[in-house]
Amino acid sequence: MENKFNAFLSVIILGILIFLVISKPAPSFGSMVDNEIGTMTHSSSSIPATGKNTILASNSARNYAIIQNVSTTATCYIHFGDATSTVNDYILKGDSYIIDTSNRYTGKITGHCSPSVYLQIVEGI
Repeated sequence: MENKFNAFLSVIILGILIFLVISKPAPSFGSMVDNEIGTMTHSSSSIPATGKNTILASNSARNYAIIQNVSTTATCYIHFGDATSTVNDYILKGDSYIIDTSNRYTGKITGHCSPSVYLQIVEGI
């Protein structure tokens, strides 16, 4: 009788464990990313070799941005602020610049390149 009771108890405990594992929702890693970045927009821009040109307009809701220099020949110099600001950074040919929570900048970003380059831009708000 004791063996039947132990077997019955083992089956009940195993059933409860299986129920707990099955009923637990899987973690939603995608929703964590969605909540952090929000809506993503994509644009592209051809930056001529002359003058400083707007790459991203000022956006107080910006949480993330990536600016990719898809040129195979030129470096793009970027400026945080209006066109009269000094060079703050640069993006080598084939490289990218990322704005995230560690360096969040919501102001206007301008740039100049020599020769002209083509940029791919993604912004998250």
